[in-house]
Amino acid sequence: MTETYEIWLGPNRIAVWEAGSPLLALVEYLRGEGVGDVDIVRLGQHEVSWRGAVYKAVASDGNRTLQSAHHSD
Repeated sequence: MTETYEIWLGPNRIAVWEAGSPLLALVEYLRGEGVGDVDIVRLGQHEVSWRGAVYKAVASDGNRTLQSAHHSD
């Protein structure tokens, strides 16, 4: 069974990801960004670190959508 998780980097929500657990959502997200598994430091079930940055996964309430940071006019 999968759930939807928000991926956070500091105060910024950077992605919404479906996975079987918060940790899996984080690892899959970073792998999708080209980060090798060996470079992902597991800090707990809801947190990982890569190059000193801490990423967190939070279960989504389903009412928010991710807005792109890039807008085309």
